[in-house]
Amino acid sequence: LFGKETVLSNDFRINWSNNYGAHDVAAYGGFRFVSNSFDDNYMSGYNSGNDKMPDFKNSTAFRSVNGTIDSWRNMAYYANARYSYKNTYFLEGAVTAEASSRFGAEAKEGLDMFGVKWGLFPSVQASWLMSSEDWFNVGAINYLKLNVGYSESGNDNVDYYASRTYFENLKYLGKATSLQLSNIQNPEIQWETNHRFNVGLQANFFKNRLNLGFNYYMSNTTNLLTRKSVSDITGLSFMWANDGALKNNGLEANLNAVLINHRNWKWQAGFTLGHYKNEVTELPTSKMNY
Repeated sequence: LFGKETVLSNDFRINWSNNYGAHDVAAYGGFRFVSNSFDDNYMSGYNSGNDKMPDFKNSTAFRSVNGTIDSWRNMAYYANARYSYKNTYFLEGAVTAEASSRFGAEAKEGLDMFGVKWGLFPSVQASWLMSSEDWFNVGAINYLKLNVGYSESGNDNVDYYASRTYFENLKYLGKATSLQLSNIQNPEIQWETNHRFNVGLQANFFKNRLNLGFNYYMSNTTNLLTRKSVSDITGLSFMWANDGALKNNGLEANLNAVLINHRNWKWQAGFTLGHYKNEVTELPTSKMNY
């Protein structure tokens, strides 16, 4: 048995920030690259001459040889910018362009650059710190912040060979070696995309002894990675496709309190409550057209 995994990663980033009186501006951008390769192989057999130093040869009973070679690469260019005014109004935006060797060459969405498909994922978040306003004068509330945002993110967690046709080596009657079709290529395989909207409120009361937060989100996942049925004449049962969709809504609430706040010791307590609902809104049809 032998196995080896090699990971090479790089993240190159440039940061910049400045202050213009009541205005604070910051930005950063760069690119990251990840290369992952995995290689393993093993051999097994019986009736060798020595269990401590096995002698593996053609005459070994029930001889079996197998292994895996898997490698994938991911690259992304990203940019992020933040702005705040008088530490009261906040705005942040980001965009990422990402490509993966797991994607098919004919993916329907994304940008076509450098001969590959790139998924484009923007996001924006805005916040208002109401407790910093001059007119805000509520003695019991020390901190009150409202935030709202929208973001898109991608998922490429799919079998590296999903967009490729490949054959698998197998044994026949324990003697002969053969190749069997194990996957039908789908060159349109691409990333899942999650579209998420969120709104939240954070508040501190009674000299920051009590903290209360609410967050509501709605998300829709398009191009959900699924395995759909294929015709029996292929010799297979399924193939990968972006034929699903998912909807998820949820509400989260948290409460934390400093019950005792002495110089030498403190006692804090809190809890978090959440409710969410997942609904699969689309799946590939199982009806085959011949």
